[in-house]
Amino acid sequence: MMQTTVMRMAGLIDNVLDLARGRLGGGIGLDRDAAKRLEPVLMGTVDELRLASPGRVIEAEFKIGRTVNCDRSRIGQLLSNLLGNALTHGASNKPVVVHGETR
Repeated sequence: MMQTTVMRMAGLIDNVLDLARGRLGGGIGLDRDAAKRLEPVLMGTVDELRLASPGRVIEAEFKIGRTVNCDRSRIGQLLSNLLGNALTHGASNKPVVVHGETR
């Protein structure tokens, strides 16, 4: 539990530093790696938001059949932002549906 809290704090600090670098013109760094799977990051993001939103239903299906050369942390941030917005602004009596696949 304590390790998870520390990891979240580190993530928040990284986000603030990214924002500062972006505003100062330094750009945001990427850690692209096609060797690691993307799907566990996506499911981890969904699971975190499920825990943070008790009573809400998030239906998630991912079919990531090949490696993706991307920054998995950034894609996780993207999904977190999209899901957070859907949970905040969507109908509370309807599930939020997430689907991702490679083609």
